[in-house]
Amino acid sequence: MSDKPAVPAPTADELARAAESLHFDLSAAELETYGGLMGGLINDANLIDSLEAPRLPVAYPRGALSRPEGEENPYNAWFWKCRIEGAANGKLAGKRIVIKDNICIADVPMMNGSDVYRDFVPNEDATVVTRVLDAGGTVLGKGVCE
Repeated sequence: MSDKPAVPAPTADELARAAESLHFDLSAAELETYGGLMGGLINDANLIDSLEAPRLPVAYPRGALSRPEGEENPYNAWFWKCRIEGAANGKLAGKRIVIKDNICIADVPMMNGSDVYRDFVPNEDATVVTRVLDAGGTVLGKGVCE
């Protein structure tokens, strides 16, 4: 269960202000009716928000994680470096792979080229990452450019 605070039902005054801002002229009875209808939707939204989201399992252990700077990243192509060893065999066995930063790797920060995602750390791998690892690839980190 989530520990997010529940979204409260709007008060009659809040509904009246919202209706007025949208140029609706609603009676007190209509506001009460709409408030009642919204109550069920808000309860449903709060129930869904309280549920634990399903997560894909992380099948491969994560190695050391570092944010390369200076001489280690002269062209600013790296966002994060890590080492995730995939399966021992497969079509990508022995191949080293860098994942673009718009793809989730569990426990590796992601920015997707935007401050909107600053400090976001995915808790699961994108399917493409799992497939690379299942095919024997070794993920070396996340790149910020092609």
